[in-house]
Amino acid sequence: MIGTMADLSSIMTIGVTLSGGLALLSADFTPPPAQIPQPEVALASVQDNHARPIIAQAGEDGRKYLPARINGRPVRFLIDTAASQTMLSAADAATLGIVTSGNVSLRTVGGTVQAAQAKADSVMIDGVALEDVEIWIVPENGPSLLGMDVLDRLEGRYLRL
Repeated sequence: MIGTMADLSSIMTIGVTLSGGLALLSADFTPPPAQIPQPEVALASVQDNHARPIIAQAGEDGRKYLPARINGRPVRFLIDTAASQTMLSAADAATLGIVTSGNVSLRTVGGTVQAAQAKADSVMIDGVALEDVEIWIVPENGPSLLGMDVLDRLEGRYLRL
């Protein structure tokens, strides 16, 4: 055989077959052209409302909160990215005038809790209005939790913690 070309990591080898073996005449390493991944960049004007981050507020307890409005009334949510659903404390629900009936059992990271389902006509977070938001009312009077169901609906905005 007069010559062979093998592409193993861009190495080209040319050789000659001599009595049962291959004699190497030359080897040339040619690196492949550089492939630099180009990140996708979304450009937005300064006036584009979606370009602004939603900035969380640090609480005295060191956790991150977001002010919001439910049906036009103010409420403060603890950001909980581990919560799949948004939950209002019974105290916040009473302040907002949310009336519920009946309870169901919900499994949470902290265990099983009784909760009542409600629907907010609107939830406003930093200028983004969400309609028909499902909210669970829990009897505990801890902070109300802003879950991923609402965070995922913030229309391309990003959250700065």
